[in-house]
Amino acid sequence: MSAMSSTSTNHLAQHLAKTGMTQEHFARIIGVKQSTISKLCAGKIGLSLATAVEIERATNGAVTVRSWFRKTGGDDQ
Repeated sequence: MSAMSSTSTNHLAQHLAKTGMTQEHFARIIGVKQSTISKLCAGKIGLSLATAVEIERATNGAVTVRSWFRKTGGDDQ
């Protein structure tokens, strides 16, 4: 089972701040609402694999798919 990593939410917020890109513009690039980006940056919602892939593509790999998901349970965390 996977869960959203709070580190990635920070990576996305940091990436947007670093690049000067607004949440609204980034949302348009990946095809979601600005409120979705706001909630992702705040760690209030999870995201689909497809959205994580779009974020990785739109950030040129700065925010990876892998960074959004972490394994829960077991010794492999």
